[in-house]
Amino acid sequence: MKTELRPDAGAFLTSKHPVYAVGEPIDLSLWIKAVTDLIAPSLEIHDDQGRLIPEQIRNSNRLAAWIVSRVTPGVNNLATAPDLRRWFNLEKPGQYTVAFLGRTTGLGGQSLELRSNTMRFVICKQVESELIPLDLIWALDMPGTRPMNRTGGGDPLAHYASEGRLVDEIRAALIADLNRGSVTGDGFAVRGRGLDALSEARAVLVGNQAPTTSFPFGEPISLVFYARGFNDYVYLQTVERRDSEIQITYRFVPHRTKEITSQLALIPLPTGVSGLIRVNIKPAIDPKTINLDWGVWARKVVSGSFSLRLNKHG
Repeated sequence: MKTELRPDAGAFLTSKHPVYAVGEPIDLSLWIKAVTDLIAPSLEIHDDQGRLIPEQIRNSNRLAAWIVSRVTPGVNNLATAPDLRRWFNLEKPGQYTVAFLGRTTGLGGQSLELRSNTMRFVICKQVESELIPLDLIWALDMPGTRPMNRTGGGDPLAHYASEGRLVDEIRAALIADLNRGSVTGDGFAVRGRGLDALSEARAVLVGNQAPTTSFPFGEPISLVFYARGFNDYVYLQTVERRDSEIQITYRFVPHRTKEITSQLALIPLPTGVSGLIRVNIKPAIDPKTINLDWGVWARKVVSGSFSLRLNKHG
């Protein structure tokens, strides 16, 4: 289901991992848009049956008070919540969702709702994890990755590398795409590596072909991450697999000059995984991008999370 942008989305949640082991600290980063005041803030956590996990008040220390103490009125705020287990009983393995809610006073004194995205996370008894090195990722204009080459010369233009034409066509489509809708499409998976994968990515991003969601087990698969044309770069920061969940973490980096850029990355799917695989795409928010409206731009620019299935039996 595609995420819709909310006019009252004045907050944004993100986390370091998609999956946590029982007993592992559960981190959370919370961005809140500049507000005049913050009324009745809370985190709502539900289990996979939709049941609300009640907040535990410890030594008269409420989570709401902790959040309010870290919000400065009139400016955008970013706070990293300490271990959520301090306030919630999260020792039982399972799937959970978390969202931030609150209210603020708007112009004219009316009460306005603040609501973040709803973020999913998983708790397991044990977690198997691995990092996918950036230098194994083939990407367009992203530091640390294996670069795609779109240079060329002559009239008509002749590209120096075999991927040049495909990359230019995808890049042009992503730059033009920003005005087509409020939410960027989801990421997706394609068969193969290298030029084969790039050609399949072009069929989706330029040719509007529906992405494949189910693949035979054992064949090489690439995950496609992309960003529409924007006046910040979108760089990959980490790619991590935890059990059958993969998290792609990115960051916005402001341009030094006025220009519009778009980004693309082909990430090799780790071998040995099978069944349903969830790919979580999340930002790392730092002080340099605190004034970006994360309630809007995270999904207006960057491809969304997605799933794929690897079938062992055809």
